[in-house]
Amino acid sequence: MSGLVLLSGYYHPTWRADVPLFSIPALPAIGDLIRYTVGPLFGSALLPLAIKVMFAPLPAPERFANGFPYA
Repeated sequence: MSGLVLLSGYYHPTWRADVPLFSIPALPAIGDLIRYTVGPLFGSALLPLAIKVMFAPLPAPERFANGFPYA
């Protein structure tokens, strides 16, 4: 028989600097504004870097580069 005993759990949340930043799009009017204006621009600008990091250290395969829909 086996089991797990937690001697000291995580009971007190800590302050995280990213929470207020990423909570802004959750606001009703601001989230809609970001979704239809700034969001797509950032997505298109960061897509080449994301693909490069996904396949690093090798280059992205030609089939993926040609078949992935860039909007």
